[in-house]
Amino acid sequence: VSPEGVDIVLDCLYGEECNRCYHLLKPMGKYIMFGSSNLVTGETKSFFSVARS
Repeated sequence: VSPEGVDIVLDCLYGEECNRCYHLLKPMGKYIMFGSSNLVTGETKSFFSVARS
């Protein structure tokens, strides 16, 4: 993508590619996760209940 890295990663899936995408960041880059549907399996929970635990 960019040999020196990227300033921001926008991740709507948070899956297996998370680690690879994280390493694309420049120092002090931002990793933003949204739409965390892959974090929860089974019973549906809100993002806020997952974040509290």
